[in-house]
Order: sequence, then C-alpha cells, then structure tokens
Amino acid sequence: MFPEYRENDVSVLTFNLTWNCPVRCSYCYRAMTVSQSNKDTLKIESLIKECKIASEYGIKEYRFSGGEPTSLGNALFEYADVVFSITGQKPVLMTSGYHIDDAWLAKARGKFSAIAVSVENPLEPLQKVVNNKRILEIIRQNTCDELPLSYGLTMITADHFKNIPQIFDLLYENVDKKFYPQLDYPCLKSLVEPSHTQLEELRESTAHVYKNYGVIPYYFVYLVGSLLWLEEDCRRVNINLHPEGNYQIYDSLLERWQVEYRWQNYVLDQQSTSAICNKCEWLDSCKHHPFWDLRYDWCKIRKSLFEGIYQGLNIEQ
Repeated sequence: MFPEYRENDVSVLTFNLTWNCPVRCSYCYRAMTVSQSNKDTLKIESLIKECKIASEYGIKEYRFSGGEPTSLGNALFEYADVVFSITGQKPVLMTSGYHIDDAWLAKARGKFSAIAVSVENPLEPLQKVVNNKRILEIIRQNTCDELPLSYGLTMITADHFKNIPQIFDLLYENVDKKFYPQLDYPCLKSLVEPSHTQLEELRESTAHVYKNYGVIPYYFVYLVGSLLWLEEDCRRVNINLHPEGNYQIYDSLLERWQVEYRWQNYVLDQQSTSAICNKCEWLDSCKHHPFWDLRYDWCKIRKSLFEGIYQGLNIEQ
C-alpha cells in the first residue's frame, strides 16, 4: 500500500457513471462545471478493472453517483451486478429519483445496498424538475429489504432554518418513522453566510430536534465532521472514479487514494496550528473539514449547531 494508509479507516470507491443529468440542481457543483453535452459513460471494462483492483486492496464500500446514474437505463443494473460479482458488495445508489417509476423499481429489486434519493424541501423545493410529492410517495410505499430506499440529502437554505423542525417532522412522518431525513446546507457550489437572526433560528431548531429525536437536524457533511471522522482512530476516505475512466488527474486508484490521505493529514495539521481554531471552544467537535482547507466562514454555522445540541440537552454553556 502506501505509508499513510490506515487499515481501520472506511474507504469508499464512488463510480461517477456519467455527468449527464436532466435535473441540474442550482446548488450542484457538477451542474455548474460539466457540460450537459458531455455524454461520457463509464465503460464496463473500466468498471471491471477498478472493481478488481479495489477488491484486492480491501475496499468494502462502493457507490454509484454522477451526474444522474439512472440515466444509464438498464445498463445501471448490469453495472450493479458487476460490482457485486467481483467485490461481494452491493453498491449504494445516489440519485435524484428522476427516472424512478414502477418498471424501474421492479428491475432494481435486490441490486443495491441502499438507494439514497435526494428529496427537496417540501415547503419550498429548490428544483422542481423532479416531482417531490411523487418521490416521497415512492419512498414511503416501496421501502423494503429488496428496495432499500432512503432519503438522500434535502437542501435547506438559511431562510428556512426556522422551519427545520416542521420539515424534519414532515419527512420523518412520510416514512412512518423508519429512518431520519438528511438535511444539508447548499454549500458545494457556494456559501451564503446566514444572518445573525438566521443563526439564532438554526440554534433553536437544532435544540428542538435534538431534544425530541437525539440527533442534529443537519447532515451537514461539510459543516460537521462526524460522518467524515467516525471516531478517534477511524476516518472516512472517498475516492472518485470519473466517467472518463480516470481519477481526476491521477493515473490509478492507489495514487488518488494516497493523495486523499495526504490532503486530510494536511488539513488536520493546518487545524492543529491554526490560532483561530485553537482559541475555539468547539475545536474538539469540529475534527476534520474536507475541501483540503479550513473554512472559517462555516464556523458560525457549526457554533449554532453545537450550541443547539447543548440547549437540547439542557446543558448550560
């Protein structure tokens, strides 16, 4: 392997099967950086090759993303069979739900370990290409062991911080309380810093949800480190294979994997020497931030979340 490799870490290989996407959400980084005329699809030969390499290296988690992976039609199910036959693992599917209907569901049975469907804010969807009511009905009516549908991310902007408890309850009730929704803040493309009032609303909403459910309302993959830093000696490392069959500018899975480790270590070193971070009372909660740099403009949002958790626990700060 390589010197930075840590066997206990969770390494995930994401196959971006295509950049093609009929939805093109306004908050999606790929929608802004990849031409819609780009119809490249990951060749099955590349999928087979990389699955064999990843399996030999011990990677145990695989995901299909994009673009919109369901744009591949029936080939998507063939690709899922390939991953399982080589690795012994069923892939996770990340989708907008655009192409999901009864015929699709029948073909998808037993193919995926999870089908994470992005769901829009039911109070005010940011994109209306996918019928949100239909997607909610599909998740509610079809979730089972063979069709493990679940909520992907639901983007909630700062003007709806005050409505988080209502949104959380609506989505949670939609699936008969089988699993929690995953709310997120649209910051992949850009971050609009919330106002002081909105941050107070986020704190109050977090306290309400935490008190009732014992979880923070926001998945906040880019704002809270819990899902990237699983525990003290375990990190989550994600490697992306692009439809063109490459790992960005890198020649191999191993090379890209090592670069991800090196950047994570670099960020952690940055944080440990940052005068701003070392003065922060929430340093131990932040742990690790992606994008290979420290994003101080996100700190106010983190602080509101952490304060809301304390408030929900009735702990005086």
